[in-house]
Amino acid sequence: MLKNILLTLCSFCLMAGYAQEHLSGIVLDARFNVPLPGALVCVGDATEGVVTDAEGQFNLTLSGSERWLKISCPGYETRNYEVAPGDTSLTIELVGLPIAYDTVIVFDPETYEEKIQVVPVSAYRISSAPAAMMGDAPAANPGQHAPGQLTAGEVNDFSKWVLWNDKSQEELRMHQQTWKISPSNRFSVMIQDQKGIPVTGETVFLVNSTKDTVWSAVTDNTGRAELWAGMFGEQVEDAHTYSIAANYGKKNRDAPKATPFQEGINHITLKRDCNQPNVVDAVFMVDATGSMSDEINYLKAELNDVIEKVNEKNPGLALNLGTVFYRDHGDQYITKRSALSSDISGTIDFIKEQSADGGGDGPEAFDEALLEALNDLNWSDQARARILFMVLDAPPHQTPENIERLQKAAYAAAQKGIKLIPVTGSGIDKSTEYLMRSLALCTNGTYVFLTDHSGIGNAHIEPTTDSYEVEKLNDLLVRLFGQFTTVVECDKHIPLLEEISDTTEVNGSLHSETGTSPEDAFRFFPNPTTGALTIETEGAIKELFLTDLSGKILQRIVVDGRPRFQIDISPYPSGVYALMYFGKNDRAVGGRIVLMK
Repeated sequence: MLKNILLTLCSFCLMAGYAQEHLSGIVLDARFNVPLPGALVCVGDATEGVVTDAEGQFNLTLSGSERWLKISCPGYETRNYEVAPGDTSLTIELVGLPIAYDTVIVFDPETYEEKIQVVPVSAYRISSAPAAMMGDAPAANPGQHAPGQLTAGEVNDFSKWVLWNDKSQEELRMHQQTWKISPSNRFSVMIQDQKGIPVTGETVFLVNSTKDTVWSAVTDNTGRAELWAGMFGEQVEDAHTYSIAANYGKKNRDAPKATPFQEGINHITLKRDCNQPNVVDAVFMVDATGSMSDEINYLKAELNDVIEKVNEKNPGLALNLGTVFYRDHGDQYITKRSALSSDISGTIDFIKEQSADGGGDGPEAFDEALLEALNDLNWSDQARARILFMVLDAPPHQTPENIERLQKAAYAAAQKGIKLIPVTGSGIDKSTEYLMRSLALCTNGTYVFLTDHSGIGNAHIEPTTDSYEVEKLNDLLVRLFGQFTTVVECDKHIPLLEEISDTTEVNGSLHSETGTSPEDAFRFFPNPTTGALTIETEGAIKELFLTDLSGKILQRIVVDGRPRFQIDISPYPSGVYALMYFGKNDRAVGGRIVLMK
């Protein structure tokens, strides 16, 4: 013990022999003169140091004899930098390494085909100038920001639920404690009318054993809603003590027990007149601080292109668009918005006028912009879809007040049926990723992120997931818009089972009322499905047909006596379909499939 104390005292004495010197600095890309976030700055040969923030800045203290720094960053040459006496404010430039190119498979949302593209694959390429672009989109010249260049991916945690639970409890657990949002106790609800058409805009409530509402949400275009228990750290009861109430015509319909998601989906059928609203509200909430300067001009071009494509592809929709641009306290403005309006050209003009400036401290006024977007814009009372795209590259401030505001915003969005879809850019860290994915889960949304494949902007982190597909950002957003707005029209005739055969449906199995015939027996599951469908046959069925509600054949499926196989119908829009075959005397035999994505 005495020896250890003496060694410790000697160490303090040696350290005292050197004056402590506080340094600050910024690390830049030598070619493009843009800040490099995520660069590691070490003193001498040390293996640990400080990491530059979103603005490429760092602070450290020299307390030993070493007078030089080692700066490293993926995609750049490591540099040794000698600190001159009295130099306390440093500017250090790093030279980029050559970009490696390779082939990757990307998804074409128009044809549902995979294509091989040559793209830069350096995972941490940092550049403010465009590199080779995906597909046949032309590379932009300096100062030219053509659409179709930014690349992105999507992680839909609803479709990878087990993986999300694993990751959120392991790699992302610390961030759950930071933001105090925990999407884990999930109850999924599917509501349809007596004809099997998904019911849109229905309010549903998760009620505990004391009849208190713990969460409420609104069914989306697929008739689906997600309810949560203990989202913000509230006490959670046994899952089977909860019930679900559907509010229609001011009458509550109670399910005695709610089924937790791991045990199935809560199905509710309502006797009601079909009424599919034609209105779609879409708002773009955009971080306009200085850290977005590397991407905002490209994003503006992409958003304008997305809006024009959506408007062209959906001429029958009553589309309302709005925006909220935000910065931070002390900047020229905190928020600036345009109201939801059917004047599409006016909204596009407003977006074109915006620029990036201000900020500088990392966190921005995200929470205030979100509450303003949810509470101060004129969202439609009757809409088939309400979507809020949140474009950002920095987190909100992590004060207790801000965290409470974020919780209120998440619940308010769920109550109003507004899907939150983050679109994250460079500068995002794992803590922000967790928060954004949680907000998406709270509101039945999905998580979108920019990637390095375009070569545009600063480095983008890889999401914590198993895999994802790379797409052009504007194609991805247009695809999501279609996915979240497509409904089963009321005038579509649904071929009910009784109308197309003499069979009845029991838990997805088809049986003849006069006895099971070898060629009249097949079953399919799960139903509803997110895309994957398992089919089992017991007879000599040669082929099946997937049809839409009008009877149009969408897909011919060759069976050839296979007793069990799988098909994937995820490329089709969410809705109700029929799976059938033709038996004796060309008698149609089949049943309905609900596709939810």
